[in-house]
Amino acid sequence: MPFRARFSYRVLWADCDSNRHMYYPNYFKMFDSSTHNLFEQAGAPVPELLAAYGLRGLFIVDAHAAYRAGCGWGDEIAVESHISEWKRRTFKVSHALWNGDVLAAEGHEIRVWGVPHPDDPERSAAGEIPAEFRARLDGGDDR
Repeated sequence: MPFRARFSYRVLWADCDSNRHMYYPNYFKMFDSSTHNLFEQAGAPVPELLAAYGLRGLFIVDAHAAYRAGCGWGDEIAVESHISEWKRRTFKVSHALWNGDVLAAEGHEIRVWGVPHPDDPERSAAGEIPAEFRARLDGGDDR
């Protein structure tokens, strides 16, 4: 069973449009923050990953959101995230955003394990995801 983490957030005035509804790009901001929280809770904070593996980044190559119910100013929301799919060089982070007990949005990010390009270290390339990192997020690592 994959490791899951929960990221909680109170919707602020600055997150909303003129109708006091959370502005749609902020859902992607919540997903990104929840991904970072997922890695942190799994004992693999992104800054440490970058240093330990010589990564240039965990680049997003695809992002998706489906809106189910509204979120607005003052709402207490929570995003539950986990790795739902692994490939050799990419992984999919799935998110469920809850407003109380209502599923308000679902989404995912597909991220690349970004390493320095072998011919030009100023550029990035997709690298192979290490087994120990995958095991940590698959729930096979003692935390």
